[in-house]
Amino acid sequence: MNKKAVSLVIVMVLMILLVVVAIGIIWFVVYKYNSNNLTQNPTAFIAVHMESAGGGQNYPEKNWPVLVELVNSADKYNHKLTLEFNPNWATYILQDSSKLNLLRSWEQNGHEIALHHHGPTHPDWNGYTNREDKKSDPKYKGTIEDMMKLINQLPASGKVLTAGATDETTDWAQGVIYDTNGGTSKNDLLSTPQIVSWNGFQVTQLKYRMYAVGIPTDADLNEIESAYSSAKNGEIIGIVFHVHDYDKRKSEITALFESLKNNNLKVKAVKNILQ
Repeated sequence: MNKKAVSLVIVMVLMILLVVVAIGIIWFVVYKYNSNNLTQNPTAFIAVHMESAGGGQNYPEKNWPVLVELVNSADKYNHKLTLEFNPNWATYILQDSSKLNLLRSWEQNGHEIALHHHGPTHPDWNGYTNREDKKSDPKYKGTIEDMMKLINQLPASGKVLTAGATDETTDWAQGVIYDTNGGTSKNDLLSTPQIVSWNGFQVTQLKYRMYAVGIPTDADLNEIESAYSSAKNGEIIGIVFHVHDYDKRKSEITALFESLKNNNLKVKAVKNILQ
């Protein structure tokens, strides 16, 4: 082979190498862009609010069987719920060891026992607050410390870590380190963990959007399914509804469970997302 032929072969090899390197660079850039900006399977959480409904035992008694059915339904899809209880629910559950044992079995299976606090600015105040001006109110039941002594009897660990609450600036509880917040804004469906300060405590917050609650600002299933593909890396899908919504709109919530499962989304307890 003469020198001219050798030179031609070398040039061709170099050109092939350059093409391979260029393809590699393009693939790397596209891969990095996609991994940094999009995720095929974002993580989600579903918070379920157990309302105060006047602070008595009627609402928990009526909706306890609904909650049992809801958790059983979630378990069929391997979805782990964040169960946020107002304190009257704790009073109701602690009266019956079989209910407490069932609740803790849910916890052991990956569901989270959390707090739902209606402070004095909420129309359905649960009676607990740190506000001095409310101590003479006939609805007053005690301080936030009193409330937490009650709520913390629910989890086996004796420590609730997550809350969805109103009146955060006065009533956020010491030791509760995760906050679920939002509800009506379209921007609440997707969020990344943010540090906020409530009542002097640094708390990690995730947003959630109402679904199947029966109000005009509810997210619909199409919006939620669009978020599966539009979620950027690190964004979490947050969804919230009340336990009684399952009783009224079971088909909608079942459709949500099925959609999340069929699209391979993991639904985790808030504490397991943020820990």
